[in-house]
Amino acid sequence: MKTNKLKNPRIFFYLLLVALLPGCATLDKTAIRDLNRVPLEPIALQPSFDIYEMRLDIVREKKMEVNPDSSYSEEEETYQTLGFYLGNALFYDLNKNISLLIPDLLGVGTSDQFLIRELNRGAFTEKLYRREPEFFNIELVGLINWVYRTRLESTDTSLTVNRGLLRKYTLSWTDSTLRHKGLIFSTRILPQHGGFYVPQLIFRRNFFQNDQVIDLDNIYRIVHENNSIVVYRRAWYGGFKPLFTMVRSDYDIYIYNKRHRGYRLSYVGNELVVFENRREIIRYILY
Repeated sequence: MKTNKLKNPRIFFYLLLVALLPGCATLDKTAIRDLNRVPLEPIALQPSFDIYEMRLDIVREKKMEVNPDSSYSEEEETYQTLGFYLGNALFYDLNKNISLLIPDLLGVGTSDQFLIRELNRGAFTEKLYRREPEFFNIELVGLINWVYRTRLESTDTSLTVNRGLLRKYTLSWTDSTLRHKGLIFSTRILPQHGGFYVPQLIFRRNFFQNDQVIDLDNIYRIVHENNSIVVYRRAWYGGFKPLFTMVRSDYDIYIYNKRHRGYRLSYVGNELVVFENRREIIRYILY
């Protein structure tokens, strides 16, 4: 009898947990269906850059790494500074990552000064991002505060970012070109008919826009239709399959896949609250 008494509560708890998980693991389908949608901005293929790396990953590219024992492991691709701004805070970098730019979501321009506080509910961490005319600082708040400082030198057509000898680079631009020049890595985005390209040793990477359809690297396709933005990825059979859909109201942005899993971003005054499915994961406060 003692054994049964011990087992039954556990079994009941596990059954209750299983019953609740499906609802918690998805966004609110009814809220998405009944959302009072507002029009999204037209999408546009604009060469751009992001030096802050304050991003919410929508698609994070993976790469294979060789371990010391000759086995393989999958690692997240690093962020690349250069890429394309697609409108609606969407950014595609040249390492094939698709993200939402947090400063843009908070209405901060590329060269604006700002102070943004980040509260990560999952990792229980706090950061302060501070942009000043000649510096960009990231402060890790805790028992001991750590400050990572980036020195910025700007002109009308260039920006030099200095994070140390090996991490110093210069971005320069004209009306139609964008260049990244560093000690270790350099590249450029150049115009062509219908879009842009990035030169490489053998084949060049192509990026095109036709009305409200953008093709990126012949891998991703971004389509703006019916008050929504849909991101497609090329499938193994040659066609494109949808990855996620983006819709918004006056106060909420939803990004979700066909199973209604994804993110809800909610504006509360000067705060942006990010939910992964129905769980709050991070909060940004603009001062």
